[in-house]
Amino acid sequence: MKRLLSIVLLLLPVTLGAKSDPLTATPEPNRTLLRDGIPRYAKDEIAQNWDDLYNIADQVGGEGRDYRFTDSDGVLPRVQFVSAIRNAIASGSEPVLKSFELTSIAATKEGYEVRACCKGERESFHFKGIIAFRAIIKDGTAQFGQWSYVVNSPHSCDQKQDSQI
Repeated sequence: MKRLLSIVLLLLPVTLGAKSDPLTATPEPNRTLLRDGIPRYAKDEIAQNWDDLYNIADQVGGEGRDYRFTDSDGVLPRVQFVSAIRNAIASGSEPVLKSFELTSIAATKEGYEVRACCKGERESFHFKGIIAFRAIIKDGTAQFGQWSYVVNSPHSCDQKQDSQI
């Protein structure tokens, strides 16, 4: 009995200190789709694997869609998108992600708003802050919109709310 109590007391701080999974409130089967899709999205953004990102991008959704994939006639073909995004990064008009730590997922009218603490870079400027992007479940797959910073903070991601400034 003493041994069991010792184990419980030893594991209690570890259990209490563990971060909660932002996906726990998401219903199945969406949870599984998001659990697989969000890391893929982050990995593609960080590795600049635009060819694979094209497969999971929200190309035709409403507000929050990935506008990098559209032109005046609709959806860009894969080759044009890869070229366009590389040119945007080279010109400094498009930042790239350098790290990604999921912080929250909230249900919205059209899908989910995903937020993460991220480092980003544009030319020689380095950013750290909270990004947000839209995730929708469509035809049994998770699709993701373009990310943007919600809160820029050069030192930490402690600020989880939108800036009141």
